[in-house]
Amino acid sequence: MLITNQNGLLCITSNGCDLLKDMPDIAHIHWRPLDHELNMDAIHSVEQTLGIVFPTYYLDFIRACGGFDAGRDFIYPSAMGNEFRRVLIEFNHQGRLWQQHLETLLSPDEPGFISDISEMQYFLEGEMPSDDKLIKLVPITVDNGNMFICLDFRESATEPSIAFVNVADELAVHPIATSFMALLKMLTFDKN
Repeated sequence: MLITNQNGLLCITSNGCDLLKDMPDIAHIHWRPLDHELNMDAIHSVEQTLGIVFPTYYLDFIRACGGFDAGRDFIYPSAMGNEFRRVLIEFNHQGRLWQQHLETLLSPDEPGFISDISEMQYFLEGEMPSDDKLIKLVPITVDNGNMFICLDFRESATEPSIAFVNVADELAVHPIATSFMALLKMLTFDKN
């Protein structure tokens, strides 16, 4: 799988096939490449602590589209061109429609990433975990400081599904997609 950023446009191909051709909204989303090289030592440390392995395609996505463009009303990512529109993930859970804005993307090489996971788990379980008791939920985006989209490695250490985590709600952890690629297919624009 080849993931590239071509002047702000996300491109994903596999065996010569365009994997995004059936996703009309994604062709209108502006992405910024990461502004630094991924710190693979930090990423391997996270993997070792959690007993997981990040999928290569996810790390390739972070390299191609994990940057932040403060010139677009401080929201990342946004619509291509002059019109500003926020990007969100829309999903149903137990008959309820949820919308999670992509206001930031978290990279697993950021300093304090394990602390962020510990804090999220503390709010879920009410007790600060030790490194060997960390839940295998890796946040990739956060909204309002208490709602996270996470790579969910609880069932597989190498092929995570996607879960929505709301630490301020009794609903807690909810599966929303079978893979990161399936999550990308859920991206759309805020209709407001």
